[in-house]
Amino acid sequence: MLLGEGPGHGYGLVDRLAGLGLGEPRVGSVYAALRRLERGGLVTSSWEHQPSGPSRRVYRLTPDGSRAGVSP
Repeated sequence: MLLGEGPGHGYGLVDRLAGLGLGEPRVGSVYAALRRLERGGLVTSSWEHQPSGPSRRVYRLTPDGSRAGVSP
C-alpha cells in the first residue's frame, strides 16, 4: 500500500513499485489506475510546485481509500 506510507507523485510511485521486485510497471498503467482511484473517491491529488523543476501532481489516499486498503 504505497500511498498508505505517504503521498507520492506518479513517477515516484512507479519507482517504488519497481523496487518491490514485481517487474517494471508501465507508467501509463500506473497513471490510469491513479485516475480511476481518484474518480472513485479513494485517492485525491493536487499540484505541488517545486523550487526547481516542473510542478508535480501528488496523490494521497482519502479516508475511504485508507479503509479500502488501496494500492496503485
